[in-house]
Amino acid sequence: MEDTTRDEVYEMGRERGGNVASWTDIPEVGSPIDTFLDWQGLGDVVTEDNQADYMEMLAFAAESNSRDFSPFEFTANELNGLEETADFEVWEAFDEGIADGIRADIAERLKVGA
Repeated sequence: MEDTTRDEVYEMGRERGGNVASWTDIPEVGSPIDTFLDWQGLGDVVTEDNQADYMEMLAFAAESNSRDFSPFEFTANELNGLEETADFEVWEAFDEGIADGIRADIAERLKVGA
């Protein structure tokens, strides 16, 4: 992995983000919003206007929580090894990919469900 490019790390993150979002259920309109996740102040219930934002919060929380469990330590070890030799910010590229993967999956799923 020594010669890994920023684009490859970004794509690793994008795939991870897309996978996590695909495992996140689409919140039903009218269902309550978990206040421990609502860092944007979306309100008390899911609406058509905040559904995508709330789903994004759920996916980001799931991705973050999954870093506490195996096998993520292998991914982290690999990225940390790259960080020492790469001429780019490895974790920044990985996290950008995750965010883009989450958002792309959610946009596609909500578009299909519309």
